[in-house]
Amino acid sequence: MYIDKFIDEIEVGLKILFSPSSSKRPRPDKKISNAENLSPEVKKKHAKLMRVNHSGEICAQALYRGQLLFNKDKVIEKSWGNYSLIKIK
Repeated sequence: MYIDKFIDEIEVGLKILFSPSSSKRPRPDKKISNAENLSPEVKKKHAKLMRVNHSGEICAQALYRGQLLFNKDKVIEKSWGNYSLIKIK
């Protein structure tokens, strides 16, 4: 049973690494009027912060998936299962 979970996680990892990235939802900022025009420096800082935030989300999902891989408690698996769901096609 653990070998099946392990092989599934290897497959997920390979898909994450080698599948092309795509966004299915529209950018939420397109409909926001920017009354305060931000300077290029501020925009650059915000972009860096968002990359750090996104990286943290990806790491958290990987942590949940790793902990679930070795988990033996079905109650924990059910309650944590939604946190680790990464939709990979």
